[in-house]
Amino acid sequence: MKVGDIVIHPKMPELGVGIILEMRRGSQPGLIAYTRWDSAPAKGFMESFLQLAPAGTPIPKKFEQPFNERVNQKSTPFNVLVDRFLQQYPAGCDDPKFIQEERFYKEKASAHFNSALGPQQRTALLEQKRFAEIVSLALEAFGPKHTNLLYPRFDGEYPRLKNGLQDAKMHEHFAHALCSLLDDTADKQKAFDAYADFLGEIGADAWANATMPLFFADYEKYIFVKSTIFQHAADSCDYRIDSSKPITWQKYNNILSFASYLKTKLDRTDKIRVNDMIDLQGFIYVAVTR
Repeated sequence: MKVGDIVIHPKMPELGVGIILEMRRGSQPGLIAYTRWDSAPAKGFMESFLQLAPAGTPIPKKFEQPFNERVNQKSTPFNVLVDRFLQQYPAGCDDPKFIQEERFYKEKASAHFNSALGPQQRTALLEQKRFAEIVSLALEAFGPKHTNLLYPRFDGEYPRLKNGLQDAKMHEHFAHALCSLLDDTADKQKAFDAYADFLGEIGADAWANATMPLFFADYEKYIFVKSTIFQHAADSCDYRIDSSKPITWQKYNNILSFASYLKTKLDRTDKIRVNDMIDLQGFIYVAVTR
């Protein structure tokens, strides 16, 4: 394949049709493709870990169902998740390929977010009532220029967040809700619930949108959540979490407890050493989806 080719992703047909914007050599054999899907914003995003195919390629029957329906069918045994992850990354989370494909861009996106909306920057922008600038900086940090964590298709998490913030009346509300969420001196439960409630008001109440700011602000403590994927991982460990809506701090705090439990469980395998929430989120995503 080459730049300009029209492609599909056989394992995720719900993405629709995409076009290759750029091809580069990666650290491992093969190419990294920068691809824009038909329903995505104007900017492309990295598809280094996706297996693309020319448009028109038949979709394997097991992938004809949407991804969310596939992972909901039944849980996968924990040992299978571990084996599946190690097939991709034999050295676990310390595998150079894992660091390149799953860790590096998240660290970089977090650093950018904290540079753009760190405590001093947030305080200054709020005091000057530059609410629209806070919105702009947040959307830029969460968007496809820096990360592909938020699904960019027309009804995905990122477009729903962006579209919900088109109304200037919402800018001040969002700015205060986001800054309170990120304030370490604030009541975390109250701030998180208020932020989640605001996302509900603008139709962007996805777990991914609710947890992205905390994850980028401090990935030592907080984890980024895709509800269906996390539910599947928890079921595999016989651990009860509630990833349904409405989104609340109580539910998220329980997910954080599951994350701690899973980290301990992985450490005990002596095969995968998890350093922080970036590693843990990467393990869950890879083990459940591949």
